[in-house]
Amino acid sequence: ANRQENANCRSITRFEEKIINDDKRNPIKISISEPESDPAPHFVDIYASIGANWKELARKLKINENTIKTIESDKRNLNDRCYEMLFNHRRSAGKDFTKLKLVKALFDAKLDFVAEDNKLCQVIKNENTISNKMIVKP
Repeated sequence: ANRQENANCRSITRFEEKIINDDKRNPIKISISEPESDPAPHFVDIYASIGANWKELARKLKINENTIKTIESDKRNLNDRCYEMLFNHRRSAGKDFTKLKLVKALFDAKLDFVAEDNKLCQVIKNENTISNKMIVKP
């Protein structure tokens, strides 16, 4: 019974509150689980949502232009380009590339919806937090 209790305890996910900035440098409070974890398990969930914005995300991750051009010439499909860019960055940055850094880059690239829709984080709504949802005016 004790082993089963320990297994159950390991499956509990802790969420942390972090402050990140949106694309206009306004502070946003988010809730994120395991912010220092490897972001790679999330790549398969997010690359299709990033699509044509993959180069902007690459720039926010501080990937150099030569690498971006190489990926662009090697891969014809947008999803393949994005997936390749994320894995190349993970390979070169190593443990410095965390789930939190990916979320920050997504927000910087105006792709916050990708982070939220794929449950990488949740924006905490309160009177001190500016909503990051796009408002379409008629």
